[in-house]
Amino acid sequence: MPHCPAWKTQQKLAKGLLNSRMAQMYGPLQELESAQLLQEFASASVGGGTVNFTRIFRRYTIGVTFLLSYGERISDPSDPRPEAIETMIDQVAENLQKPANLLVELFPSLQYLPRFLLPWKRQGDALHDNLNVMFLGMFRHGVRAKPWNWSKHLITLDEAQSLSEKELAFLLGGLMETSTTTIKTLEWFVMACLLNESAVQKARKELDAVIGISRLPQFVDAHKLPYLNSFIQEVLRWRGIFPLGVPHSNLEADEYGGYSIPKGATILPNHWAMDLDDRVFPDAQLFNPDRWVQSPDLPMSHFGFGQRVCPGQHLARKSLYIVISRMLWGFEISHLHEASGKRIEVDPYNMVQGVMTGPVAYSASFKIRSMEHWRVIEAESSIPHDLHRELLDAIKI
Repeated sequence: MPHCPAWKTQQKLAKGLLNSRMAQMYGPLQELESAQLLQEFASASVGGGTVNFTRIFRRYTIGVTFLLSYGERISDPSDPRPEAIETMIDQVAENLQKPANLLVELFPSLQYLPRFLLPWKRQGDALHDNLNVMFLGMFRHGVRAKPWNWSKHLITLDEAQSLSEKELAFLLGGLMETSTTTIKTLEWFVMACLLNESAVQKARKELDAVIGISRLPQFVDAHKLPYLNSFIQEVLRWRGIFPLGVPHSNLEADEYGGYSIPKGATILPNHWAMDLDDRVFPDAQLFNPDRWVQSPDLPMSHFGFGQRVCPGQHLARKSLYIVISRMLWGFEISHLHEASGKRIEVDPYNMVQGVMTGPVAYSASFKIRSMEHWRVIEAESSIPHDLHRELLDAIKI
């Protein structure tokens, strides 16, 4: 969307839902959903078989945003909606990166060709129709839901009255889209654990000293866990989700480093190059959380820049903290082995190529650390069926 009044309104509404103050209020919901995530890992790891950790991360990540957006919990691990939502979002990303579909951006006059010569328009229209049905349906469901949620809240705001129902539905749908990046980051977290045992042990030692084994890590513990927070920062730097960032367009002609940049030029912030720059991050390919302990103000490109910075960064950071702290607290994460006993290796450079990237599917072993850890997880995941409604209604804006 161009930098226009509608975009400004949507940005204002999104920031109103996702600013740091609001993100604090969503913490109890993330603690609730992450407790179920632990229980799903504990159940799936019984017997030592393969754990579909992507599916568990997907239910948690999309589940949090779905709950906030529409007032309904996705508590069943077999619920097809998280996968359907992510599949639809992946289709958007795939269409964005097809070379034929990008030609019209380079040569705008192509859009005036006869329609039968414009396959990208047919594909785009079909995808838009599917998104329209999905997002509008979920938005209307949220408006009718009993507990407080973003859909119900938006329709009461004066600023939202200038937007149509469809625009509001797509605003929340867009927030759902951005939440899926957390799934990819958590996949990279697991790989980082497999490849960096010493860093994992250091983070776990800190967790054991601060938390013990009789309770789960909570948000109130975050300030007492500097190495864990540095571990999370390093995951974000080591393997970003958008290698070339999100395209920007400068509003006025500019000059940088001796280069003349015309008005309206598309600018790609190369996150991959910035995050792996040895001049800024010595031994940049090395996963080293200590770099953040020593220099906490190092630059971070993961959530973007300027007016297009990711509005959901506060919620995303809190999700990463609560999931990663609890996973490291409760589970040993290690390589799987073949029947012969040979360890199955993983390759941090074997990644999906595209606008949004993550590791190519791989496997890992998850083993609960002790029976005491198991008992805590079981107790914390046994929650009243309607607790989420109470937590939603407790949110005050």
